[in-house]
Order: sequence, then C-alpha cells, then structure tokens
Amino acid sequence: GSTTAVSCTTTALSTTVTTASTAGLTVGQSVGGSGIIAGTTIASITNGTTFVLSQAAQSTGTFSLFFGAGASLTVNAGGKLEIAGTPAISTLSAVNNFWTFASSSTVEYSASGAQTVRIAAEFYGTTASAPTAGFQYGNLICSFSGNKTTSVGNLYIKNDLTISGSAVLIPSAASTMFLGGSWYDWGAAGFTEGTSTVRFNNATPATQYINCPGGEIFYVLIQNSPNNLLVFNTDVTVQNQLSLASNFGLINLNSHTLNVLQSLISGITGGGINRYIISETTDNSSKIVWSIGTGTSGASPYTFPFGTLPASTSNYLPVTIFKTSASNIGNVTISTYGTPANNQPWPTTPTLVTNLQADNAIHNQPDNRSYTAERFWEIHATNNVTLDTLRFSYRSVELPDSDLTAFDMRAQYWTAGIHYWERTQFGYPSSSPTAYTVSVPNFNIFNTSWTLSSNISPLPIELLSFKAKKENETDAVFYCHCVCGAVHSYCRRVGYTGIPIHSFHHTIWRLFEAKFHHPVRHARPTHGAKKSALPSAQP
Repeated sequence: GSTTAVSCTTTALSTTVTTASTAGLTVGQSVGGSGIIAGTTIASITNGTTFVLSQAAQSTGTFSLFFGAGASLTVNAGGKLEIAGTPAISTLSAVNNFWTFASSSTVEYSASGAQTVRIAAEFYGTTASAPTAGFQYGNLICSFSGNKTTSVGNLYIKNDLTISGSAVLIPSAASTMFLGGSWYDWGAAGFTEGTSTVRFNNATPATQYINCPGGEIFYVLIQNSPNNLLVFNTDVTVQNQLSLASNFGLINLNSHTLNVLQSLISGITGGGINRYIISETTDNSSKIVWSIGTGTSGASPYTFPFGTLPASTSNYLPVTIFKTSASNIGNVTISTYGTPANNQPWPTTPTLVTNLQADNAIHNQPDNRSYTAERFWEIHATNNVTLDTLRFSYRSVELPDSDLTAFDMRAQYWTAGIHYWERTQFGYPSSSPTAYTVSVPNFNIFNTSWTLSSNISPLPIELLSFKAKKENETDAVFYCHCVCGAVHSYCRRVGYTGIPIHSFHHTIWRLFEAKFHHPVRHARPTHGAKKSALPSAQP
C-alpha cells in the first residue's frame, strides 16, 4: 500500500520514538527510514506524541520515517466470510493489516479437509483475557468435513459456535474457548475436547444453549455468564470439572443428565447461594450423575448444587454428601423437585409413589400433605454403602402448611415393597449451610424417593389394635396389630416382666413407644384384656 512520511525523533538502541502527533498511527503498522531495521513495526502507542518500535532504532536524530498504509478486512454486521480453501488463511502479516469482525457477522471454515482456525492473537488482537472486540469472531461455523484446528492460544466467539456436516473442531491443548452465545454440534464426535476448557462468557443477560444430538462431552465446562441461564438441550458429560463461576450464572438441566466423571470433590465447584443447577422436573429426568467411586474421604463434602428459579439467594437447595470412608459407592444419581401445597405430583419415575398417608390418621385430610414438606428427592447409587451423612436442603416456603417449624422436619423414604413410606423418621435439623436443612447420619438407603415430614405427623404406620394378657402378678404379655394402610400388616408379641399389674395402665403406652421407637397416636383395646387394665384415654 502507499506510505506516509512523518518527522520523528529516535535514539540509538532505543525503541522509543517521539513525534508531533501519533494520530493516524496504529499498532502493527510498518515503519521504515534512517536507522530503522527492515521489518520494524509499531509495537505500541504510549500517548499522543510517543510510540514504541518492535525493534530498537540504530541512529539518534530527527528523521522522516515512513509508515505503510497496509490493508484491511472488515466483515460487517450480518455479513459472512466463507473460507473454502485449505489451509484457510495461510498468511497473517503483521505489517499494518486490519481485521475487524462485527458482533453479528459470521466466519465459516467450509473446506472438505483440514483447516487452521485462526484466533484473536493471530489477527493482532491483544492476547489478554479480553482481546479487542474487533478481533473476535462474531459467529463461527466449522462445516463440511475435516479437522478444524486452532494451533495456538484461546478462541473468542462473541455469539454462536456451530459445528456441522462431519467437521471436527480441535482446540489447542489446555486452551480456553470463550463463547458469548450458544453451542451447536452435530454430534459428540464433532468436538475433540482434549484438555481444553469451554467457558460460556456473556456479560449481557441472555439465555445460552448447549445443543448436540446424543450428548456432548467437555473436559472443563465453566458457566461464567452473570445473570444468565445456560440451558442443556442434550445430556452433557464433564470429564474433569464443572465450574459455576459467576453470580446468578445458572444451569438448567432441562430434562437432561449432567454426568460428572471426576471422582474428587473438585468435579463440581463454585456452587453457592447465587450459583446453582436447576433440576425441578417431576419425572426426575433432570439429574446429576456423579461417578464418585471410592472418591475423596474426609471432611470436605460432595455438593450437588441444586437450586430453583427465580434466581435468588434463598433458592439454593444443595444435597450434600459427607463420605469419610474409602468404600466404593459407584455412581451417585440425584434429582429433586418442588411441589404446590398439595404435594403433587408424587414421584412416578424411577420410583412410583402411590400415597402420602400419615402415621397419625387424624391428620389424613385427605392425606399428610399439611405435615409434609413441599419437595421430593430421588437418591440413587450403584453400590449401597453407608455414608457418614447426607444432607437435604429446602426452602422456607416449602415447610408444610400445618407446621412451619424447621426444627420439626425429619426425612423419610418410600418403601417400594410395601408401597408405603418407611415409618421411621431419619436425621435431625441443622443450620448449615442454611436453617432449612435435615442431615441424615449413616445414610445407606438408596434407589428410592425421599421427602421431609413433621415429627408431629410422620408418614405412615398405624397401630390398629392390641391385646394384653396377665401372666402372673408381675408379668404381662401384649400383642399389637400394625398396618400400613390396607396393604401390609403384621403382628408382634411383646413381653414385659416385673411390672405390677395394678400399675400396668400407667406404663403400657410408654413401653410400646420404647419398644417400637415410634410414637403411638391411636389404638383401641381388643379381647383378652380387662378394660380396667388399659389406659382409658389416648396419650
């Protein structure tokens, strides 16, 4: 291109040059003249009168230096640059060439063979974490066939990335792809993740999507778009780490599975009161499967950082596993969803729940919904080992209508064999990370549904009747008949000695509760006992 002569002052063996004005000069522009080594360019512009050369001047004095006009390529908004040759852009000269990609422009690498996908640094944008916007791709398409490889550094895309045909995008080792829009891939084979990082990185509130029929695989996946929702339109597998790195940068599983292959607790990081993953599908199809195996043993927990919309610090609902032994738990699968006040719909898959009956029949109006938290969890594991603790979290608005006391909440699980909730309530309320948590020590019940109920009215076992028989003046035997609804019933014989018969009616309720580890809410005497030997009123 043409050249321009400008009066400048140089110093031998120095790269600093002064001039009346640096207006019109640009980084990368070629420089020639007395004492200037061939191939020298402007490395940087210091201020309005000073700039820095890429190589030191060889002479001291004031000289007329010549600046090359170079060439420029601009892809305007809505425009498209398609590169069908191989190896695509073969030469990117640093001599005053200008590359500008508008945000809504598109560059497509469409050869039926190997192509090099150039990056911002090669277009002479800064190599810092946020290169000059004009050097970043607007939309990038890798199409037709062949490997599309980035040879150096990080790849910046302001909007969407599309991999189509049978093309394969191969990022350079340990590099990061910054993506401001959505991800579209024809199949998992279309992206060779290696040890790369894909970072969803949009500062403007917008919904971003991951699309890939059959599921996509990443090595490291980062949700770093603040106040944005990253939606999975496919199953996603993360080999090393999923990171939630920005405030209210959320992930919606959207009826898909997040598979985490890293067995250490670092497999999922960054979850918190404003960074979480949304499950919330009533068929439990939105789930996290974490391949923990023997995993990490110690005080640090595995956190499944669930939460719900709207984005709020009060909507963080983690399920936390404390694993202090080296036992192999295999894959742990967890999902959760909230319900309206009627606790419906009940879980249907993979566990079929058919009722919500209470242990205390006086509260079944029509069932125990008024004393059951408005949330269900599905907890599965490949191997049924014992954890140190599993901790459930829920929102204050999910407390049951008839008992708003968090301290009363306990955990119960569905027993598929008898089609009822296990009568025993597990765990204790805790205050960490929030006041609305229930921790279950020695947790070892998997592959079923869990919920929380008030200890005022636990889910269901019912004492229908008992009969007492005098053995002698100090011994007694009574028989109880218990039922889980109309489906399953059983009898048990309980004997006590050393109880004076005249005081039997003062102790029978206490003894029954101690024997069964469960409060007795109602009963009626049957044959075999004198009416005067039984309590005349319910406890």
